[in-house]
Amino acid sequence: MLKLISKHFPKQHKYHSLFNRSNVKVSYSCMCNMKSIINKHNKKVTNVDNDTNTDNQVQCNCRNKDQCPLDNKYLTSSVIYNAQVTTNNATKNYIGLTEGTFKQRFSHTKRHLNTANTRTAPNSPNTSGNYVTIIKT
Repeated sequence: MLKLISKHFPKQHKYHSLFNRSNVKVSYSCMCNMKSIINKHNKKVTNVDNDTNTDNQVQCNCRNKDQCPLDNKYLTSSVIYNAQVTTNNATKNYIGLTEGTFKQRFSHTKRHLNTANTRTAPNSPNTSGNYVTIIKT
């Protein structure tokens, strides 16, 4: 480490007064060695899949577990779902994908459906709530 300081900050360098062997203090006991850094990184990279599938994660936070729409997996993310929209004269299927958890998507759709006379903006993304609004009109 000190050789690097001498190499990159020679006496004619403008920062030599700030960075030289006399001013910089290095304690090797406080630094991890390269092998331990690489091992930590490798463990982190190889255990990414194991962390997402652990049983310790909360899968459902419904108040009534028996009424959970996803069999107690309400907090699952990236869910592809199929909603059947039925009106007086038509039945349509809507297939969607959640970006966050299914709970966030479902509550957003319920809130959108409960808002009376909602009109969607022309450039808004196609969501199941917008789909139902289009069918209603």
